[in-house]
Formats: sequence, C-alpha cells, structure tokens
Amino acid sequence: MTTNPHLDDALAVFAELGWADADPGDVLELPLGTPEQRRAALAGLGTGDWESHRPRDWAGHDTSFVEMGGRRVQAQVVLRDCRETMLVLFAVRLGVDGRRAAKMLAGASLDFALRRGPLGDTLRSAVGAVVEQRGPQFAQAFLTRALAEESWWWSYPTVLVGLVGRWGLAVPRRLSYLEAWLVTVTEVMSGRLGERGGLAVSGADRFTEHMHAAVAARLGADALVPVMVGGVERGWLARDEAVDLFSRLVTAQVSRPEPTLGKVLADAIARGWLERDAAADLVMVGLSFAARPLVRAMWLTAWFDDLDATDADVVACADALVPVLATGDKRVIEHLAPILIAGVPDQRLPAVAAAALTAPTKKALRVVLGALAARPRPADAVVALITPHLTALDIASDRRLARAVAQVLDRWAPLPRQPTAPS
Repeated sequence: MTTNPHLDDALAVFAELGWADADPGDVLELPLGTPEQRRAALAGLGTGDWESHRPRDWAGHDTSFVEMGGRRVQAQVVLRDCRETMLVLFAVRLGVDGRRAAKMLAGASLDFALRRGPLGDTLRSAVGAVVEQRGPQFAQAFLTRALAEESWWWSYPTVLVGLVGRWGLAVPRRLSYLEAWLVTVTEVMSGRLGERGGLAVSGADRFTEHMHAAVAARLGADALVPVMVGGVERGWLARDEAVDLFSRLVTAQVSRPEPTLGKVLADAIARGWLERDAAADLVMVGLSFAARPLVRAMWLTAWFDDLDATDADVVACADALVPVLATGDKRVIEHLAPILIAGVPDQRLPAVAAAALTAPTKKALRVVLGALAARPRPADAVVALITPHLTALDIASDRRLARAVAQVLDRWAPLPRQPTAPS
C-alpha cells in the first residue's frame, strides 16, 4: 500500500491539537479542530500506508527504562505505542470507517508489557469508548475486519467481546473471537476484568450461545471446561446442557487429544458429568483412531494415570485393544500385552498373542514371550493357533529371543498321555 500524500498534513494536525501527548483517558474530550483541520486530517488518514512512515522523532529521545506489566520497557517504546494508538483513535473520531479503523489499529504497535500494564488497560478503555461511540454498523464492520487480523485480539479482547454484547451483534464463529471471549469471561470469573480496561462485559451475557460456538470450534478442553464449570456454578449455564456440551467437546477431541485430557475426564467423573464406562469408551476410541505413537502414549497415560485403569478394566476391553496391539506400537504392546495375555480367556488368547507378536523391537517381543510363558498352558486347540506365530519369528541372530521362544514352546508342549487303567 502506498503512502497517502496528505499523511504529513494529518500528522501535523494531530500534533497541533495536542493529541500526540494527551492522556488516553481523555480521548472523548480531545478537540478535533476546525472544519479545515478535520478535512485535512481525514484526507491523510482515511487511506494509505502510515505504519512505515512515522515521524523519525515520534518515539522521542528518552532511552531510559520504565516498569510496565512486570517488565522493563524502554520509555521510547511506551511513547511510540501511545502515540500510534492515539493517532488511530483520532482517525476514528474524525470518521474513518470500521474496516479502516481496525486495520489501522492492527498496524499500531502495542508492546507485550504495555498490554499487561496499567497504560495498556487505559488504552484498551480508550479504544472501546471511541469505537462504541460510532454505533452498531461501525462496530460490525470494525469487528469483522479486526478478526481477520492475525493475533489482533490479544491486545483488545474485551473490546471485541464488549462490542458484541453492547450492540447485540451475532456471535462470530471465528476462532480468534472465541479465544478472546474465553480470555474475557475467565477474567470476569476471576474478578480481574475491571483491571484490564476495554468495554464493560457481563460474563452472563449470551453465555450459553458463546459456549456452544466455542465447543463447535473445538477450543481446548483444558481451558474451556473450567469456564463451563464456572458458568454452571453461577447459573449462566444449565447443568444438563453443560453435560451435553462436555460430551460433545471431548468426543470431538478424541482424534487430537491434549496432554491434560485425562485429568479433564477424571474431573468430569468426580463431578458426575461423565460415567466411568463412558470415559473408558472414549479411551478405546482414542486409541483406535490414534495414528501416531505419541497420541497412543497420551491415551495410555490418561487411562492409567488419570483414570486409574485396573487390569480388569484392560481385560474387559480386550476385543477393542487387539487392533491397537496390531499397530505394532512398542509402548502399547509392552504396557498392555502382559495384562491381556495373563487375563483373557483361552478363546481370546490367539488374537491377543498374534497382535502382540507384531512387536517391532526385540525388547517388546521378550516382554510378550515372557507373558506367554508365564500363562498356564492353554487348551491344545489354542496352542495350535498360536504356535505358527511363534515359529515364524526371526530368532536366528538373537540367542535371548530364541531361548524365550523355546521356553514358551517347552511349557506349552503336549502333555504326556496318561496310561489307561487295565480293564
């Protein structure tokens, strides 16, 4: 985008009217100048690139550092960020449209430390007040363009959410807006929102509608579920609806679980939102759909560490776990095969053994063979089904593996026939 030829005139008016060094808290009372000044400023700010053509001395000459948001920030950065944001607000009050306002604000710097500090709170409140003043049509255009800007919402989440609530706008389904809502409502629940600046936001405002949109967008369960619980506790969300939303949320995340999903499931069981059997079913589906060893390992951790699965639980899921063993995942085989081999009835043992003997490493194979050797000899028909899988193993170059196979075959050798008593 080319530079607007009238930009310098607009910046001159901005400085002449005292906006460059004004307190952001006074943004609604600051002068807009004479009609001629307004026309000149709007002509320079309504179009074109301004971000890369700031005055050289805009940041000032103070090279000292100040504390902001728990960090040390150079005073020049603070001054620059304030002036850039105030310039955008000047343009909004002059009459630029909503799309232009959002695009300009995206180009204005706002250092991370300023976002977290009191000055950032003041700037957010100033942005919210100026944008709100322009009405619902401006707010809709502003919101639509703002959500198209990468990471824009990190600086102004309460502004976005506040505009939707203030003007009754449709809840955007974009992930960036829903993350802004999640951050905002979390701060409402914690009591910190009043410290963050922006527009006034009620956590209860269309909470259920927002929650449905967040679940549909598959926001992370570890962040969304605490908000869901808080909504039920405050009467913003019906418990039955929360249970249904929770079920949809975790079911949708089965193929791409988060490391904390096991804890989320365990907490839901304790809260009465999820039956233990239903949690086990989710684990089985997750293990079945998992395409990578890392994902299968996450499900195993969730099942055993968070949901406290017992050997009996594993054996009860034997049919579902055979295909999981057959993926040849060494961690799955080492963890589950010994439990299944020891616990399943004879009729299920051939399928379990055949799947477990696909183990890709010698260590995992020795674990499987040790479990087979430790199991009491199964029926002859079962031994006959498993033996070909044992003899097919490549053991010629590994004595330890050869001994392990021989041990199973020896222990499962046909029993000597008992002599019949003479008649």
